Amino acid sequence: MPTSPRRRPSSCASLLLLLLAACGGGPDTPPPPTPPLATTATAPPATATAAPPEPAPAALPTATTARARPGDELCTALGPIVDSEPEGFLGLRASRAEPQRWNGAIVPAGFADCWIEDGLGAGARYVCTGGAVDATPDPVVPSYLGLLGAVEACLAQPIWYPMTWRRDADRPAPQGGRQAIWQVDGSTPAPSIVLALDQHPQRQLWFVRLTVGPAAPAVAPQG
Repeated sequence: MPTSPRRRPSSCASLLLLLLAACGGGPDTPPPPTPPLATTATAPPATATAAPPEPAPAALPTATTARARPGDELCTALGPIVDSEPEGFLGLRASRAEPQRWNGAIVPAGFADCWIEDGLGAGARYVCTGGAVDATPDPVVPSYLGLLGAVEACLAQPIWYPMTWRRDADRPAPQGGRQAIWQVDGSTPAPSIVLALDQHPQRQLWFVRLTVGPAAPAVAPQG
């Protein structure tokens, strides 16, 4: 008697098993993590910006600073020298060179060296030497005349108010030298300024010398 062939499982049964697995027949899976809440960045509190410091008030001009003229080095130096004469140039004494002589702290343009001589009191003098140096006076005359014009132009400026400078008659100097003297008109206390074409008594060399010191006695003009 012939046997019937074995039946294969029905495809419907396989499909049913798949549907049961999809509907919860498998193991539980955890839910996905909850995303963190978005936070709003908070700006740091603003700090107060310090106000810039106010500039210091400009110093009031003194007699010395008021006479400082850019580009006019000789006149800029001559102002504080004249201002320091009543106190014996105490503020301009750089270092002691001899018992009664100090090196000067200011050297005007056109001069090479300055010093203070004749003690501590009102008789002190501020002396500067410079210009060309030669064994005869003629080569030094152009240097003397150039400094003469510079001093004359400086003392004619209104920066010296209330002082008014006048140039006395030029005095003769020994051995063919020259000398010009400026003094102040009126009764205003002020020193005299002397510019000279001078000769060194020992070295026999000619040079230009500027002296600021006590007022010189007036000299009548020579006819």
